[in-house]
Amino acid sequence: IQFCRKNPETKFKLVITGFANDVSNLFEHEEQIMNIKKTLINSQDICCFIDEKTNLKKVNISKNKIIIINDWDTGGEVLIEILPMASLGLSINLRNLEGWQSLRQRNNNYIMNQVPILSAGFGLDASLNDSNLGFISINKFNGSYYETIEYLEKNPKALEDLKKEIIKLNKTLLS
Repeated sequence: IQFCRKNPETKFKLVITGFANDVSNLFEHEEQIMNIKKTLINSQDICCFIDEKTNLKKVNISKNKIIIINDWDTGGEVLIEILPMASLGLSINLRNLEGWQSLRQRNNNYIMNQVPILSAGFGLDASLNDSNLGFISINKFNGSYYETIEYLEKNPKALEDLKKEIIKLNKTLLS
């Protein structure tokens, strides 16, 4: 949100495809989720909220920097439409078994759609940073998503290189 506010001409968009399928699994993070939702609601000038009744094809996504799909199930259903348009995928997970499983599935979705992966800085995908596989970790940028995205915005060749790497990884896995 901060990056989009400070860089209104950015090509990057954030798409949130739901916050949780079962909030009881996230009880220790419920306050953080509520703060994020409050910040998003206060950012409606750059956000577009989509619910299960919204036809995604009728939403003017181009004018919004942040697209929030409120319903977890709807978010999962529209991934097939969204991922081919993505230039960067976020891999953010809790440090628990569910997070580990989600990380694997999310990264599979990104790789199959040839979307470079921005890692939260821990776990398997963080260890793959610098591996020429299409991953970049926030660990290289003071643990900051903002600084990492700013770097990619200012260095389009770096993002192009990540894209080439993830395409190679995709081809290797499919062969």
